Amino acid sequence: MSPSSAKPAPSEVQVDQILAQYRSAPNTVRQDVRKGCLLYFMLALAIVAACVTIFYFTIGTR
Repeated sequence: MSPSSAKPAPSEVQVDQILAQYRSAPNTVRQDVRKGCLLYFMLALAIVAACVTIFYFTIGTR
């Protein structure tokens, strides 16, 4: 491998710039997690309600 084809090592400034680009506030992450948990809970509740309704009308009419 020739020295010209080797990639240069990233400097501290480049690493800090890349990390700052993807960094987010802790409150934002907490709100996103809370919204995601509520969304999954509502979805699970809707699935359980649909299953109970289906069982009620298929088994309950006997």
